[in-house]
Amino acid sequence: MSMKPREIALTRFLKSRPCTLLMIAVGVMAVWCASNAGVAWERTAESGLIDWHGVESAYTCGSLHGIINQVLMVGTMVMMGLANRWWNIMRTGSVMYTGLLAIMAGALPALTFGAIGAWIMAVIVLLCMLVMYSCYDRPTRTPRIFLIFFMLSCGTCIEYAFAAYVPVMLLGCGQMRCMGMRQLLAAAVGLLTPLWLLWGFGLIDLDMMQPPHIQPISVDGIKGYALPMVCCAMVTLATGLAMTVYNVIRVYGFNARTRAMNGLLTVLTAITELMCIVDWGRLYVYMPLLLCMTAMQTTLFFRINVDRRGYVTVLALITFYAGIFAWSIIT
Repeated sequence: MSMKPREIALTRFLKSRPCTLLMIAVGVMAVWCASNAGVAWERTAESGLIDWHGVESAYTCGSLHGIINQVLMVGTMVMMGLANRWWNIMRTGSVMYTGLLAIMAGALPALTFGAIGAWIMAVIVLLCMLVMYSCYDRPTRTPRIFLIFFMLSCGTCIEYAFAAYVPVMLLGCGQMRCMGMRQLLAAAVGLLTPLWLLWGFGLIDLDMMQPPHIQPISVDGIKGYALPMVCCAMVTLATGLAMTVYNVIRVYGFNARTRAMNGLLTVLTAITELMCIVDWGRLYVYMPLLLCMTAMQTTLFFRINVDRRGYVTVLALITFYAGIFAWSIIT
């Protein structure tokens, strides 16, 4: 059944930049309105491979936390936009995914005022994805492979959640057709270099090394978060999974380059969802990246179904996150 003129107009509006700007503005306003309304937030401390002897974060002010995290969120949007502009990941010129990210993040002010490491991880992982895409069918670009693993290793020193994306990028080397002994050596050197530099300059020693503290999902773990956060996480996980599976099936018929590009996006989404469950105790750290992946997968789903009322899914998500925001304010 073909869409009615009003549905076509609505679809065009959702794809437009004015709609994206409106969603971004609403998301930012929601965060700061919630902050002024006194919504409780919890600053989660970063926990990395290195124990910095309890050094307190300089960002103890909630407002400063919010400003820094929103700057990082803008950086995340830029990375998403560059990925789509340079490699057409979402098969559309629309930047709707940035507006969806703003709406999703705005629904949970605690994400904005929480650990800065969470948004840093979103920026760094997306930057690694961009660099990996640039290596497609170019095995001679070993310096870029080194850079990817160097950034992940630096992140792991501050927040061990970065370590989950090391195997993802190794798999990405295979997907991008740039896997070989030189690339593996570059990856290994990239992982070791930050630790070697810190040790060489006397900034760390072996006593400062600490293992990760994994906290899988459990009844007690669920009770440790506010209900809006738990509900939002569960629906986002389900939505991201459903969109990813659908998109993988539809993209399978495209050319090899498109399959490789979307394959890396699929693996990143899957690992992020898995880590949210496996390391539930650090859910706040994974949530920003989970929202990024879900926004990108939803935009791709919308593009594939643009003539089959794909707008329904987008409007349903916006309505859901608006409800989560209202729930957060009320509670």
